[in-house]
Amino acid sequence: MRQITRILTLILSSLVLNACVGVGPRVMKTALTSYDEAVAQTQSQQLLLNLVRLRYRDVPVFLQINSISAQYEFKASAGMSAGYNTGSRDSSLGASGGIGFSERPTLSMTPLQGEAFVRRMLSPIPAQSVAVLFHSGWRIDRILRSLAQGINLIPNAPNASSPTPDIEPEYRKFKRLTTLLRKLQKQHLIDLGINREADRQQFFMLVAPAARESEEMREIASLLDLTPGQGSYRVATSIYPQAGETITINMRSYSGILYYFSHAIEVPEEHIRDGLVTITKATDGENFDWNEVSDGMLRVHSSSSRPKKASVAVFYRDHYYYIDDADLNSKSTFSMLYEVAGLMAGDVENAGPVLTLPLQ
Repeated sequence: MRQITRILTLILSSLVLNACVGVGPRVMKTALTSYDEAVAQTQSQQLLLNLVRLRYRDVPVFLQINSISAQYEFKASAGMSAGYNTGSRDSSLGASGGIGFSERPTLSMTPLQGEAFVRRMLSPIPAQSVAVLFHSGWRIDRILRSLAQGINLIPNAPNASSPTPDIEPEYRKFKRLTTLLRKLQKQHLIDLGINREADRQQFFMLVAPAARESEEMREIASLLDLTPGQGSYRVATSIYPQAGETITINMRSYSGILYYFSHAIEVPEEHIRDGLVTITKATDGENFDWNEVSDGMLRVHSSSSRPKKASVAVFYRDHYYYIDDADLNSKSTFSMLYEVAGLMAGDVENAGPVLTLPLQ
């Protein structure tokens, strides 16, 4: 019996040691994936929530995740029992064991505020960002409709860069312009380049020889008051056009971009009746559809019940606001907004208390 006891003890000890050795790597792999997904979802929800807040003219809040830490505790126990009845010469042998594991994650966040952060939010985005996004594979029409308020005095709903206006914006000429540029981009007939000279950068739009006399390029030149047939046009940031060979772009700020997309958010009828949002009127007196301006690039739906198939969803003012998981166009624009935020981000000093939250 002593021999059996020793054998069982060795088996239990081996099981406990193997559990201790194996659980660590598995926990780390699982935790890394889970936390990565949690951070991505949290950032997406924050962006969507701020878009919704702007639709209601509420104050947006931006939080930066500083750190995620976790404490892991592993407990293991093993036991044995034995009995022997001298009268009947019966014997009994029992074994028991237990393994326990606990995790206590903590998330630290800091509110982004202060003069430096506000300046970055309200300052126009550099025109070179258009070239950076263009060469990252984004559509030229999506880029310009999102980032530009106008090109050579052709307006792209400039009043959309602030709280929802009462009257219909001007945007149709600009929409036509970006449609033509997108057509040339698809055929690889235009390109955007940055030429660095001394301490400054020159930004150009290059036109392939096959497109210089094309119908699309002639219409673009007419819309922008450019000299037709040129192989390149300088791109500058300004609100004043320079006829001939220069394309002047009036860029939005990141705050203006968020406002621009907030107007098209679907709002519950009861909130409209209660006057919680501004309703823009078209020239014919009917309610204006802001999806015509953004061309449906970002559609945010609302529902009184939790959506079943949402890419990202937030709960605000007793309703869910969400992007449909099958709406690839909206998901693309939403992703681009993150990249734009990264382009305008810098070493902004965190101002405000650090929020340390236990994650349950």
